[in-house]
Amino acid sequence: EPGGEAIAMGLHLRRIPLFRNAKANQLTALVAATRDFVLTPGAVLWDDSREPALYYLLSGKVSIESSNGSAVAGPGRTIGGGETLAGAAAGRRAVVTAGGRALRLDRQELFEVLSDDGDLLHGVFASVL
Repeated sequence: EPGGEAIAMGLHLRRIPLFRNAKANQLTALVAATRDFVLTPGAVLWDDSREPALYYLLSGKVSIESSNGSAVAGPGRTIGGGETLAGAAAGRRAVVTAGGRALRLDRQELFEVLSDDGDLLHGVFASVL
């Protein structure tokens, strides 16, 4: 049911700290810009040669690797927020270690939504400062 999927996606997006205080109309715009994404084991989600995106993990696992070590993120975790806002991987790499699904919001689509809504833009950057 398409309406139900949109509501579920909006509820998931509200769990992302960047969007925790988003209003219904703002979540609607974010839902429209977000894609369901299949996590394939071994796939690189981002590194210094690929533009990062924001992912909310529904299932599966992703290893975030850097020169300082690595950490594994699983269902219910958000990854790539800082990298997406900065537009750079900053020496970090995200690799899928267990297949699953995620919600993906690309940088360009995120900034298009933010450019149309000054209150949401303020809220997102206030949440990271």
